[in-house]
Amino acid sequence: SSEKKELEKSWSKFMKEYKGKTKRDKKTDEHMTDNAQISSMSDNTVDVYTRFQELGNETQMTVWFDLGGAFVTANGHPEASATAQNILVSFAKTVDKKNVEELLKLEEKNQKKVEGELKKNEKELKKLEKDIENYQKKIKEAEEKIVKNKEQKVDIDQRLKTQKEKVIMVKDKLKKM
Repeated sequence: SSEKKELEKSWSKFMKEYKGKTKRDKKTDEHMTDNAQISSMSDNTVDVYTRFQELGNETQMTVWFDLGGAFVTANGHPEASATAQNILVSFAKTVDKKNVEELLKLEEKNQKKVEGELKKNEKELKKLEKDIENYQKKIKEAEEKIVKNKEQKVDIDQRLKTQKEKVIMVKDKLKKM
């Protein structure tokens, strides 16, 4: 799985701190770090064997530290065993930190997305406010035109009344002829 592969990569990178080069043996599916320099464990170099197994949706990691003829055990090598535990705790913290960093990246990406939505929303809001301003201006202009139109209507009504009277006069004149 991707979690197993990520752990394998992280472990290989982590072991570089101890000047060890990690390679995967495809037949045994084990990772071997050759000649790691772990001074608090041994004056000599240490070979570290690691196996990653998927158990459900989790990955189990098993590690053996080879002191050169003997593997570290809690009873036989109490100080080396304590160092091994500290190394594993340090690795776990490294993995946890990486996971939190990835979560942070994801959340920052989500934040940018929401900020983009907010920017788009604010732009739309400004456009709508400007539209309302323009509509109000057009309403005011239309109201002013209505007032002028009513004034013109009074004048036109008067002119029409006068014109009708002229038509009647001309008709009367025509009748009298």
